[in-house]
Amino acid sequence: MPENLSDGSRASGVDIGIPSSGRPRYLRAAVKSVLAQTFKDWRLIVSEDGKASEGVAAILREYLGDSRITYSATGFKVGAARNMTGFLETGSLPYVALLHDDDRWEPEFLARRVDFLERHPECAFVFSPVILIDENGREIERLRRVLADGVYAPRDVVPRLLRENIVPVPSVVVRRSAYEAVGPAFYEALHRIYDYEMWLRLATSFPVGYLGLWDACWRLHGAQSSSSLRDRPVEYETFLRRADQLLAKTHPDLRLTNRQRRRRLAGWLLTSALDALAQRDYATSRALLRRSLRADGRSLMDPRVLALAVGLLFGPPGRWTVGGVRRIVRRHGLSIHLVR
Repeated sequence: MPENLSDGSRASGVDIGIPSSGRPRYLRAAVKSVLAQTFKDWRLIVSEDGKASEGVAAILREYLGDSRITYSATGFKVGAARNMTGFLETGSLPYVALLHDDDRWEPEFLARRVDFLERHPECAFVFSPVILIDENGREIERLRRVLADGVYAPRDVVPRLLRENIVPVPSVVVRRSAYEAVGPAFYEALHRIYDYEMWLRLATSFPVGYLGLWDACWRLHGAQSSSSLRDRPVEYETFLRRADQLLAKTHPDLRLTNRQRRRRLAGWLLTSALDALAQRDYATSRALLRRSLRADGRSLMDPRVLALAVGLLFGPPGRWTVGGVRRIVRRHGLSIHLVR
């Protein structure tokens, strides 16, 4: 493991990628949050997955006079993971940040993370908790701090990452040389949690940094993408196999046991069942709940089971319990998947 990931030959600029999928409603706020950064050495690429849409193009016309901003479209649907990889392949600056087209940053976001990575050249990336906002930009909740400020070696952070994805995409700045060292491509077999696999891939190879502050906003709204809930268990099983392969090469002693893998899968199934319940897909919610209990009978003790039981028993009125239970579960450190 190299002691210093910085080659010292380039300025401390940041390549920023905003992936878009024809959703212009919040794009202006995302771009404006980049323009408002106190750290000015950045380049922004907005990449639309598929054909260029007039809605996205219209939003960006007023900003393309800034030479730091470019807009492109893939021409056909390549998927979120491949679109993200495109940013890594086209950029050249020493740091990389990804911002979804419905999220935003506070003005000091880049300055703080570049400063951290400059002071800690051994770190692959730095991340933080995020502020959850609603469709109107109002604060809903501040996700809890999961670590103390500082630098974490692989064996200190990887076990935590295996329990849950503690790395929100809007909060992350990654050193390009770290991406290049582990393979600068997101794992396309994972359609939703490709970022989770990448954070684990980086964290198994290099130390990572944490800042316990809130300067990145993750927007929750009804237009977010939520592909089929039914195939989520297969995707998470794929993630667990991928994690085992990574750890077998880097930290064999940190590999999960079969029992631990069943426990992780059961938790993921419960979260997916809650998502199905929130979408009023009661049949899928029941099926996922049953699969969770088969994967690990201890799931009966999970507070999410109570929320599901109430929601499924009482229908729409019971669905109001889900939001409250999710806040409680997040507060006590259990994994809750946020559908994007």
